[in-house]
Amino acid sequence: MSGRPKIEIELSSAEHERLRAWTRSPRTGQALAMRARIILLCGEGLDHKTIAAMLDISEQTVSKWRKRFLAQRVDGLSDAPRPGAPPRIDRARAEAIIARTRELQSAGELCTTRGVAREAGVSHTAVSQIWRQAGLLPLRPRRPRRGNAAGAGRTDVPEASRPPAVAPEIAAEERSAAGGGDS
Repeated sequence: MSGRPKIEIELSSAEHERLRAWTRSPRTGQALAMRARIILLCGEGLDHKTIAAMLDISEQTVSKWRKRFLAQRVDGLSDAPRPGAPPRIDRARAEAIIARTRELQSAGELCTTRGVAREAGVSHTAVSQIWRQAGLLPLRPRRPRRGNAAGAGRTDVPEASRPPAVAPEIAAEERSAAGGGDS
């Protein structure tokens, strides 16, 4: 082995099980699963070059996650917070919006993003985003279905906006005058 000697990684049984679970679970993100594979292979005593070749990654990647694991153990493998604007709605306010939504839904009342937003004093897009993150859907009251037999009996369309019915005789005369009639 060339280079500096590596500090051996000793995995506890709990760490080993957690890492194995991450590599097997379909719900684990691919990046986290790859980091878990790296650490499991490091725990077996393999060197960076071998691990990099096995996983088709760079030696620098193996080194980075090995160092991070040695410093922070399993918690160091998760993604670090990314830069960017902090959330404008704090967690407590989001929880209050979720609670109010569930309250309205259990009462069977109409629950819309705009209505909840008006009560909470936030935008309707913020409510929509909070609902999506919480897995909530708006509750829509059931409306009776209207029968519509080929448009007959429609009273919701004013008479003036309905298209005029053309008599079949007039349509036939127009076709023959245009030269497309029966000869």
